[in-house]
Amino acid sequence: MVKSKYHIPRTHLSVAMQNLFVQKSFPQFSFSGICGVGTWRGTLQPTPISPVYQILVKYNVNNVPHVWVLSPEIKGNAPHRYKDKSLCLYWHKEWNWSPDQDISKTIIAWTAFWLYFYEIWLDTGEWLAESAPHAPPQ
Repeated sequence: MVKSKYHIPRTHLSVAMQNLFVQKSFPQFSFSGICGVGTWRGTLQPTPISPVYQILVKYNVNNVPHVWVLSPEIKGNAPHRYKDKSLCLYWHKEWNWSPDQDISKTIIAWTAFWLYFYEIWLDTGEWLAESAPHAPPQ
């Protein structure tokens, strides 16, 4: 048997399995995938009075998922984002996402929480969720 660089260990959920879970929990998300990389686009609305956010989730089986808010644009110097503007959803020193976990129940659900706390931050200037110290995006 030829060993592929896209080999997925048995403890990992494949991109196809992740997509089944995402589609079940978030049918409004569309999917594209190739060679161990999955991309989902969809909408989240953290509360009934929140705007509808268009998000992009990118997952490579050899890395952790990354999430970007495509619209509406995240305003100002919002906290808990990386330099590439992807969202900081957890602090790796306290908790690590692992590939045996369902993206829909972790990453996408946490994105909705991030958006909820972002909206509070817009109103108050204070990030009320638990957070780890890191520099704001530039």
